[in-house]
Amino acid sequence: MSVAKSYSGYSASGPSILALLVDSITKLSASEQKLLWMELNKQKIKTFAYELDQNIVPHDYTAEGLDALIAEVRKNGRKKG
Repeated sequence: MSVAKSYSGYSASGPSILALLVDSITKLSASEQKLLWMELNKQKIKTFAYELDQNIVPHDYTAEGLDALIAEVRKNGRKKG
C-alpha cells in the first residue's frame, strides 16, 4: 500500500499534497531519485553560497600584497612537531 493510499483514509478530501508527492517520488527509478536530490541540493548550495558572498567583507589587497603576507606567515609560523 502506498503512502498516498494509506493516508487518504484519514481525510475526507483525499490524500494530502505531501502524500501525493511522496508517492510520486517513490515511483521514480533510483537514478531519477538521485537526480532529484542532486537538483534539490544544488539549489540549497546556491542559496548558501549567495548568503556567504553577501557576508564577505571586501579587501583592497593586491596579489603582490597577499603574496607578501603569505611569505611572512610562512617565515614566522610555527611548525607542527
